[in-house]
Amino acid sequence: MVFLEKACCLLWLLMIFFILKGDDYNRFEFERLKPGPFVFTKNNKPVPTRYYQAPDEVFDSGAEMLRWAQLGFDAALRKKKK
Repeated sequence: MVFLEKACCLLWLLMIFFILKGDDYNRFEFERLKPGPFVFTKNNKPVPTRYYQAPDEVFDSGAEMLRWAQLGFDAALRKKKK
């Protein structure tokens, strides 16, 4: 049951924020996004991640949503191969 709760929470976050993974291959696409990568604090220092919120325009176009989703999915696949 705990797994199901975590999966539902993750799905909820993805639906609201449409979080995408960036990497060295697609960084240029993500660098233009505002507000930039998600950042957390560790030992009182900001630590940027490679996760980004999708641009607002993806919610207006299925083709744009597919393109950005593919960028994030490809980055995740490349990470898995390492």
